[in-house]
Amino acid sequence: MSSQISTTQKANLGAIDGKKGLCLASLSENIPLSDLVDSRRNIFWTDEVSATSASAVINSGAISIPGPSVITNLGVIVSTALSYDSAHLGTRFGTSAAGIEYTGPATGPGSASLATTATSLAVGKGNCQDAVLNAHLDGRVAIASGSTGVGYLGTTADIYGAVTGSAGAFISGGVKFLVEYILVT
Repeated sequence: MSSQISTTQKANLGAIDGKKGLCLASLSENIPLSDLVDSRRNIFWTDEVSATSASAVINSGAISIPGPSVITNLGVIVSTALSYDSAHLGTRFGTSAAGIEYTGPATGPGSASLATTATSLAVGKGNCQDAVLNAHLDGRVAIASGSTGVGYLGTTADIYGAVTGSAGAFISGGVKFLVEYILVT
């Protein structure tokens, strides 16, 4: 059998309300996964960013996202257990290291989006804007959206994430930051 997708099979994959669909009953041969996946949707994970002892913030550094694109989800996951002074932990994303444009502030009413007052957070715990994924990561509350109109990037742009403590400082540990986006092509 050919590993190429036939015209009939492409039609059966079809566009249903502008989205790819799949009619399994019509497939008579194996189809490469690359022909079924919409490669315009992307998820970018940073390398682990380690906590700096005596700092109340873990900054992602610049995360370069190509444009034009639409940001669909932002988040963080603990990759090495965090140890810190007793504090709430919040997550924020913006257009600079101290920015809050994408999510609003990580201090104030939403300061405990990642964790309430504690001194440690286990590997695998996380926080993001998507409510279902946030629940799977055991995030306290989904990260809020920030300013309106910032979800579309007309050109390549840098996004910065941060995990912040409401008091004291981090002792050890590390996190990975997530940016999910759809290229507009």
